[in-house]
Amino acid sequence: MKRLSRIQKQFFDNFRIAEQNLNGVHGKAVLGVLFQEEEYYQELQHHLETVGVEIEFESESLRFDSTDYYEKEMGTELRRIFLSLKGIFPVEESVLFKLETTEWEHRWRESGLRSLNLDPGYLDLHKLVLLSAKEGPQKIYLGQGVWADLSLLRKSGHFDTLPWTFPDIRDGRYHSFFEKVRDAFKQDLKAARKS
Repeated sequence: MKRLSRIQKQFFDNFRIAEQNLNGVHGKAVLGVLFQEEEYYQELQHHLETVGVEIEFESESLRFDSTDYYEKEMGTELRRIFLSLKGIFPVEESVLFKLETTEWEHRWRESGLRSLNLDPGYLDLHKLVLLSAKEGPQKIYLGQGVWADLSLLRKSGHFDTLPWTFPDIRDGRYHSFFEKVRDAFKQDLKAARKS
């Protein structure tokens, strides 16, 4: 396995410790991946494997057609896929998760432009929270330039959107994926409490 940065080592060590210790608040780590060229996504998958992170579920790869916000930097015909990472995620590591994925974005820059846009976050039994480097009126500051953005709320047995939810999440195209991740999290919690 290749040598890990200090942030990587701390993040992944804490991620693994959460598997054995259910003190604190936990969820499932999720990662939105925006890309134009499939090869960059495949390189990210390989990188995750190299650093010992297992992808548990992948959503369908869908056209990112609800905004042209990223086209100037990343081109047209963009796609987005969501991943969930295997294991239980300690929510207090959210800042490290965002910092780490920002390093991953820099790894695949071409001529100063991003080839991948990564939206890390977590899903628990009640909500989806995405982590952002941008301030916003609805976002909660966590520290080190990272904000938590509540994106979906679980109500009456399904996920509800909020006025600021990303349009491609708001239209429901990823909801079945998030339900699957939530079910897996419930099973993980049950298994961890038994052991």
